Amino acid sequence: MKKAFSYAILLLATLLFSGCEEWLDVRLKSKVKSDDLLSSEQGFEDALVGVYSKLIGEELYGRQLTYGFFETLVGNYDLDYTNNTVYVDVARGDLSATNVRSVTDGFWNGLYNAIANLNNILDCIDGSRNLFSGDRYALVKGEALGLRAFLHLELFKIFGDFADLDAAAIPYVASLTKNPVPDSSGREVIARAIEDLEQAEALLRDADPVCAGTFSVEGDIFLGDRHLRMNYYAVRALRARALLWSGDKQRAYTAATQLIADCTERFPWIASEKLSGSDERQCDYTFSTEHLFALNVFNLENLYEKWLSKNTVAAQILSKGYYYFEQWYEAGGVGATDYRKLYVTEKATIGYSQNYIVKRFYQPEGYNSDYAARIPLFRLSELYYIAAECKVGTDNAEACSLLNTVRQHRGITVDLDAGSLDDAGVMSALRNEYLKEFWGEGHFYFLCKRHAWTPDGTMYRYLQYALPNAFTIERPDLETEYNQ
Repeated sequence: MKKAFSYAILLLATLLFSGCEEWLDVRLKSKVKSDDLLSSEQGFEDALVGVYSKLIGEELYGRQLTYGFFETLVGNYDLDYTNNTVYVDVARGDLSATNVRSVTDGFWNGLYNAIANLNNILDCIDGSRNLFSGDRYALVKGEALGLRAFLHLELFKIFGDFADLDAAAIPYVASLTKNPVPDSSGREVIARAIEDLEQAEALLRDADPVCAGTFSVEGDIFLGDRHLRMNYYAVRALRARALLWSGDKQRAYTAATQLIADCTERFPWIASEKLSGSDERQCDYTFSTEHLFALNVFNLENLYEKWLSKNTVAAQILSKGYYYFEQWYEAGGVGATDYRKLYVTEKATIGYSQNYIVKRFYQPEGYNSDYAARIPLFRLSELYYIAAECKVGTDNAEACSLLNTVRQHRGITVDLDAGSLDDAGVMSALRNEYLKEFWGEGHFYFLCKRHAWTPDGTMYRYLQYALPNAFTIERPDLETEYNQ
């Protein structure tokens, strides 16, 4: 089923991007003509799959928004002195450089392009409800609402200001329109995303097969690999994340812990034997059993070889020097048994240095299709980190207990002792766990941004340079898509 669904997305992407640009290459100056596509249940499903096809490109989650741009900006790679890619300017914090601006402009345009496609679906779906059979209407609408919320939250975290949620942030675009959409404040963006997520949850609760533990429905390509899509559990996970960002820690904690209780059986912790086997084709490097939401990136093997492999040329490889890396993972102490260091990173000679590379996205020839081509966007461990962050300063014992649960499932045998840590110490432990857990996935930069953490001499170069504007990503100069 996974292969069939992957093939369907790839085929659809080829058709859409080569022959139907008026659908996926939306331009608001000329409202998309989608009557033919959205005239059947199949058409709505194809349109939704087309959005995923947009998101997996290198300019978005196929590279830049995961292991690329923000991992470089936060100092999680040490570039070779011969490196001549855009990442040299990124690492220096030269975010105004023309080549860097072309990348960040791509975030804005690409994500809003995807939102426009979702809005076209959502604008039409209620009036076409008679086209749908069974639970298909609820599935398509719920998934589209969840994706719209997710993408707006992504835009906010990149271009918004966590330090002032009442400041103008980004437009929250809830319909396909030619007219400019004014900015919403960060608080409004998060609130509207939560509203979309709550609607999505209500629609998916009784319609999504994943709720019954069925990840793929035999013979139904659209219902294949629900755990890789914006499913019921992914929607709830994003709501917990959004509540944390809003500052409502009580509700965020409740949302995260309730979901932990509900989903761990269906999304179990990675088993150590799935990492330590001698046959690398059967090693689950992305911890796929823990993915609440992920993308199928079909050319991940090529991307890995281009940017992350030990065989990549030194002038392009993204890697970290062993000294700081081994401090991150506490290699000389409790980290000696950490699965994340042992199995999903690798030490290699890069130029004249001994560096570590991200092995999480390694795709060996003949790789098990249950694990292949996966880039996770929300994993089980983040729920524990959300809940833990909510308890720092009010119940440090609970915060440490949540962190220890993740550590134990990563092979660490020594627990954090809440009695020996003050509030700052618990937050520091959370910060360190984020870095170890999500190296190469793009999350750590945004944790730093939310807390305005800059280099202080003790953070092992989380930021390579004292970059005063490291957390300010400029919007495009010519915001032709949605801005005023």
